This record gives sequence, structure tokens and C-alpha cells, in this order.
Amino acid sequence: QYGEGEPYLPVLEALRQLSGGPSHQEVLAALRRYAPLWRVQLTGLVPEAEGERLQRQVQGATSARMLREFAEALDMLTAEVPLVLVLEDLQWSDRATVALLAYVAQRRGPMRLLVLGTYRPVEVMLRGHPLRGMVQELRGRGQAVDLPLEYLSAEDVAAYVAGRLGGPVAGALAELVHKRTDGNALFMVNILEHLVQQELVVHREGEWTLQEGAEAKVASLPEELRQFLVRRIEALAPAVRRVLETASVMGEEFVAAAVAAGVEYTVEDVEAVCDGLAAQHHFLTDAGLMVWPDGTSTGGYRFRHALYQQVLYEQLGTARRVQLHRRMGARLETGYGARAGEIAAQLAVHFERGGETHQAVHYWQRAGENAAGRNAHPDAIDALRKGLALLETLPDSTERTQHELELQLTLGELVMAVKGMASLEAGEVYTRAYALCQQVGKSGQLIRVLGGLMAVYNGLGRLHTAEELGRQLLDLVQRQPDSVLVRDSLVMVGGNASYRGDFVTARALLEQSLEVSAVPQSAATYFPGRLHPRIISYAWLLRPLWELGYADQAQRRCQEALALAQQLGHTPSLALVDYFAAMLFQSRRDAAATYARADALMAFATAQGLVHRVEQGRILRGWALAMQGDAASGMQQIHQGLAAHRNIESPLGRPHRLSLLAEAYGQAGQAEAGL
Repeated sequence: QYGEGEPYLPVLEALRQLSGGPSHQEVLAALRRYAPLWRVQLTGLVPEAEGERLQRQVQGATSARMLREFAEALDMLTAEVPLVLVLEDLQWSDRATVALLAYVAQRRGPMRLLVLGTYRPVEVMLRGHPLRGMVQELRGRGQAVDLPLEYLSAEDVAAYVAGRLGGPVAGALAELVHKRTDGNALFMVNILEHLVQQELVVHREGEWTLQEGAEAKVASLPEELRQFLVRRIEALAPAVRRVLETASVMGEEFVAAAVAAGVEYTVEDVEAVCDGLAAQHHFLTDAGLMVWPDGTSTGGYRFRHALYQQVLYEQLGTARRVQLHRRMGARLETGYGARAGEIAAQLAVHFERGGETHQAVHYWQRAGENAAGRNAHPDAIDALRKGLALLETLPDSTERTQHELELQLTLGELVMAVKGMASLEAGEVYTRAYALCQQVGKSGQLIRVLGGLMAVYNGLGRLHTAEELGRQLLDLVQRQPDSVLVRDSLVMVGGNASYRGDFVTARALLEQSLEVSAVPQSAATYFPGRLHPRIISYAWLLRPLWELGYADQAQRRCQEALALAQQLGHTPSLALVDYFAAMLFQSRRDAAATYARADALMAFATAQGLVHRVEQGRILRGWALAMQGDAASGMQQIHQGLAAHRNIESPLGRPHRLSLLAEAYGQAGQAEAGL
């Protein structure tokens, strides 16, 4: 390693630049005086006669002498000018470089020298590189300090992306890069370059953003980054790699007991491997001890970066993946026993990918119910649709038809709560449910289907069709002793009467529905994706009471509805009451109260993903702004809400909303536009 001259020329150049000034001649003077062993390597800069003399002089020299001479040369170079020596990617350095650094660091004499070395700890560990031992030794002596680089924050990533692209960046693009890389600088650079090279980022409306549909393509890794990660993985011992590959099947987080079932090792062996990696900050971090309902105590771990998990998982063969998912799903199901529903989404994924379709459908349904219970309605809808898609792969049977009907009924209630009565999606769901009900449905299920169809037809403005469905509904209910079904039917038929302007009948039916359920039911007594029937009774009763002149009763019922909704803490029911309360304030011409209630509705509905409620609140807030003197802003908000409503909400309310816009034009002095 000391016999080749060329590699040292860049070192001389680096010394010259980083020390702030010594010329090649000054460096050569130092080497001529203190380092004949190094001077002899510079064959292109040393006269031939001197070179021959130097060769005779250094004949038989040792590596220890070379280290001493280099250190003496550094002494000379730093005598008057402090030197900062930067060495990058030391994980690729040879042993001679490590020996030189160790020698210089351990010198007893003073030297105005700062060495900054960058290295990747994982590479050093995998390669068994001597740098690791040297750093540990110097750190123990207080002669070196490790400065681990933390992952970049979301703000840092956004700043880098903007700098790289040379302009403002859409929040979604910066968020995507951060999400995919967790702020790992190396991964961030590679992912962003991949997006640029694949032309997946475009400049639109003054900022850089993703192309439409580009997110799916971002899931694939740049080949250079993939190979980098693969090399790291392949450097692991076979047993360690096998554990990590199996762990990747569980996702970014996993538990040793489930991995042991997949890899067919003991739990203790798996934990030993994972603890070792976590202690070295290599691939994994320790997520603490977990105890399953069956008493199993097992270590929990997390991949240090999602890309490690992705590459490990992609390296598994298809047959191996199926086998591992099936084994780990079965172990998790056993470990949780009667409480398996708590991890329904996790089990659904394992059984789906493990080819256990019946179990996967069951757990997707449970996952949807869990999501609805925590007011995560978009997640609930997604889970139910996954279950329905899997059902289609099973052979046709009465059991399959019955199961699909249950899923469709649950899905319809969720879709209506999130997207409104008039959404096309809700109509498609209940139409399908009605067809299924004709094949296998029971009377209770048919009542739910008819109620859903009534709501859809009411929303679409087909009131007479909805009225006919209401007659069928009441006829069925009269043969049912179930008070819950009676109450729900009275609510739906009463709502239809209100929409048709028959306020006397509507009031009577809705009041009767409240009497049937005189004691408010807890949220646990009904499927949490639905609008609470008692809340609907209260909300729909407000308009008939107001129209019939019972203003005080309407106000009292509104307060009762708000109190019940807050007690239940059910997201769609809270939003429904907020909307009807804002409508009541608007009817009373109370602009300030309308604004406050509508503004609160918009904030709440936005946070919960209830799109149609956001736009309902926007229109009412626009009216309130106009009435309070800001007609321009008010009209803009009403127009925005009306435009959105064309796609998501019932045409029934459009005349009323247009009247609000007309009044706002009047406030602005634009009578012709108002007319």
C-alpha cells in the first residue's frame, strides 16, 4: 500500500486547499525536510537525481516510519496556519488510512489540526471495518466525538426539495418525499432524483408538484437505491437475514413471537437477533415489551426505515410470502383469541395475502366496524370495499350472498354519513343491497334497505318514490315487534313528509319516534357508522316546528339535540346537529350565531372528512358574512359551496341556497344578479 505514488497526489491537493494556502512548493518543502518516505512517492514532482537518492535512503523503511514522517509533515503545515482535514466516506478507506488517523490522534504533542471524518456506521459494521474499533477507542479516551446525523424534519425536507427544484413546492410533494424517506438524507436525495428523472414532477401554477397519478409510481424504488439496500442486506449473516425477511412480512413494526412462528425459530432466538441489531442501531429499533391476551410476552421492534422493510419484503418469493402470511396470521389470531377483532385490519392483510379468503373477508368487516367506532369513516369504507372485492373471488353461494348483503348495508350507512343522501355511491350500494335482499334478505334487513333507499330518493328529489317506499316500510314494521325498527321507520317516513312540505304529519311522526326511544340509547347499541336515529329525529323535527310557528319548541329541541350529540361523541351525528342548528339560526335571521355555528361546522367536518357538511357550512357562513356587511366574501363562499354541491348533495336544498345567494346580491346592491 505504500509502494504506489499516484494515490497520494490528491491528498497533497486536499492539504493545500483545506489548510488555506500552502502551495505545492511549500508542501514539498515540508516533505523534503520531514518525510523522505512520502517524497519518494511523488515521482512526477521530484527530480530524477534526487529520486534515486531517496530510493537508496528509504530502502527497508517500515510503515511505522511512514506514519511518523507524515505526522511530522503535518506538524510543519500546522505550525502557523490551523488545518482542517475533511475525509468523506471513511467506510471505504483502507487500513493504512485508519492507522494514520489513529497515530495522529494519539500523539502527545500539540497540533493545530481538526480531522472531520464522515462514515456510515452500518457499512462499517457489516464490513467489519477497523474504523469502528478505532472510533470506539478514541472516543473512550476523549480524543474523538461522534456526531450522529439525525433524520431531517419535514420542514428541512421541504426546504431541500424547493432548493433542488429551484422554486416553491406543493405541500403534497414535500410531504410525499418526507413520508417515503423519513428524512434520511441519502434516501431523500435518491427518491427526489428518481422523481425528476422519471418526469413525475411538473411545474404548475407557480409551484412544483406531482403529476396526476404519480403517487403509485413512487412506490417503486430507484434502482441505485435498491441495490444499495440490497448490498447491505446481503452482507448480513444468513440467520439474521432470514429473521429480517420474515419480520418484513408483518410490516414496519413487528413482534418476535409472530416472526418466530413464521421463521420456525424459538422466540428467544428471534429476540436475540433483533436485540443485537437494535443495540447496534442497525436495521431495527427496540419498541418495548408486548403482552398478548393469551399471556405471551414478546419483544416488539420497528424497522429503522420503511425502505429496509420494503426491500426485504420484495426479495421474498411469492410462495414464501403466502406461507409466512398464513403462519403469522394464525399465530396472531391464537395469541389474541376472543380479542382478535382488536387487530382485525392486521389479520385481514395476513389472511388475504395468505390465501385464506373467508377469514380475510371476516376481518375486513371487523376492521370497518372498528374504524367506524373511532370515527375514521373513510378508513371504514375502504376496509368494507376490500372485503366486498374479496367476496367476489369466492364461488357463488347463499352464504356468500348473505355476507355481501351484510357488508353492503353497513357500507351504505357509512357512505351516506360521509357523502350525503344524494351521493351516487350511496344509491349504487342500496340498489345492490335491495337486489340481494330479494334473494336472501330477512325482514329486518329489508327494513334497513328500504330506509336507505328512501333517504337516497329523498336526496335526489324523487319524493313520491320515497313516499311509496315509506308505505312499504310502515307495512313491514307493523308486523315487527322490534321498537328499534319502529323508531327508525318513523324517522324515515317523517323525514319524507317534511321534505314534501307536509309539516303536520312530519311533526307527528318525528315526535312519535322520540317517544318510542324516550330513553336515549348509548352509541354501543347501534352500528357506529350510522347517523344516530334519535339525533336524526331531533334534527329533522326543527324545520316542521319552525314552519308551523313553534319557534320556542324548535329552539328547545335544538338544545336537546346538541346535548345528546355531545354526550354520544359520534362524529356524523355531531355534524348533522351542527348543520340543522345553523339552519335554525339562519331562519331566525341571527347572522352572528349562524356564522359561529357554520364556521364551527366547517372546521369539524374538514377534520373528519365529511365533505358535504363542509360545503353546507360554507354556504351558510357566506350568507352570514353578507348579512354582516361583507357581501363580496359572502357571495364568493356561497358560489363555492353551490359549485361543490352539484356533485355531492341533494338538489332539494338548492332553491333555498339560491335564495341565500340572491339575498347576498341584494346586500351588495346587485339587484339584477339577485333576481
